[in-house]
Amino acid sequence: TALPICKCDGMGEVEKENDYKDEHFDFIQQHIRKFCLSYGAALAYVSSKTGKNCRLLYKYIVHKLYNFPFRNSASIVERDAIFIPAGWDNEKKTSILYEHMKRINPTDPYDSHIAKPVVKRRPHEQEVQAEEDQFFLMRLQTVAPIAGERRQNTTPVADKSPRAGG
Repeated sequence: TALPICKCDGMGEVEKENDYKDEHFDFIQQHIRKFCLSYGAALAYVSSKTGKNCRLLYKYIVHKLYNFPFRNSASIVERDAIFIPAGWDNEKKTSILYEHMKRINPTDPYDSHIAKPVVKRRPHEQEVQAEEDQFFLMRLQTVAPIAGERRQNTTPVADKSPRAGG
């Protein structure tokens, strides 16, 4: 089992919008890592926009599914490029994050420090209802001229007959 955390390229924006500090991201990370530990899952912060960790996650999944070689180790240095394979993490390693949390208690409820994201919705597009095919064709028949009538009323654009004396 692997848990990809998508859109990690947006962490800077989240940091600015919510005035988050490093300890907030450590708090989020320790909650996610504890969740992964409880299921024995790998963790990967990925971004398709920047391509961060996408190839690594692909290789890891192929390794797990088909037993292909996988030589990458855990990466926990960059906060937006975390990769922790299943079985690598433990409570002791996760507790290292607590050292950076001065104002936040790691046992606090998640919602007490991390605000729910605001969903930015686009203006609702008006739904277009398609009419039944037969009604459309009957309406089209009354509006459009019949092909045979149109051919009789048109004059040829170019005369394709051979020219005399050429």
